[in-house]
Amino acid sequence: MGNHWMYPCLLTICRELPTINDIVNDLTSVIENDNFVPEITPYLKLFSKTSNKIRDRIEKKQDQRKQQFDRHRRPLYLSPRDEVWVTIHPVSKSHSDITVQFVPNREGSCLILTQKSPTIYGVSRLDSSDEPLGTYHFSTLHPVQSRDPQPVSSTRRAQQHIPGSSSGRRRNQKGRL
Repeated sequence: MGNHWMYPCLLTICRELPTINDIVNDLTSVIENDNFVPEITPYLKLFSKTSNKIRDRIEKKQDQRKQQFDRHRRPLYLSPRDEVWVTIHPVSKSHSDITVQFVPNREGSCLILTQKSPTIYGVSRLDSSDEPLGTYHFSTLHPVQSRDPQPVSSTRRAQQHIPGSSSGRRRNQKGRL
C-alpha cells in the first residue's frame, strides 16, 4: 500500500483510491484515450478543458499573490563577512533563576560566515570568527548600522543682541513683557 487515501469500505475489497493529484493529472489523458458513450464524450472533453482553465487561473492568482507579498518583504542584502545582530528567543529556566524579561533579546554583533540557502546563514561571533555560532533564518538577522559621530544638521548660533532693539519677545498693549 502507498501513501494514498484509504477508506474502510475499500479495505474489504483490497483496493485503494488514487490521490487527487493522480486524478487531476490523468483526467485529460483518460478522457482523450478511452472510448466512452458518444453522447457523453463531448461533455467530458468540455469538462477537461474547463478544469485546465481553472487550474491555470489558480496558478496565475497564486503567482500574483506571491508577487504582491514579495513587494512588502524585506529584501535580502546580506553576504558573507557582514556584521549582523542575531535575535534570540530566550527560555526561562527556573532551576537557574533566569527569567526571560531580564535576558537580552539580541545576541551581540556577529559575523556571517556562509550562506547555506537563500534564507539561511551560518553565523559566528566577531572575536572567534572561525567557530560557527549556529545557523539562523534571515528574519532573525538584522544588519549592524554604523552611527556617524557627526550631527545631521549643524546647531544654530545665537543671534547677537543689538542695544536698543527689542528682545524679540512679544509685548502686550501696555508695553509689558
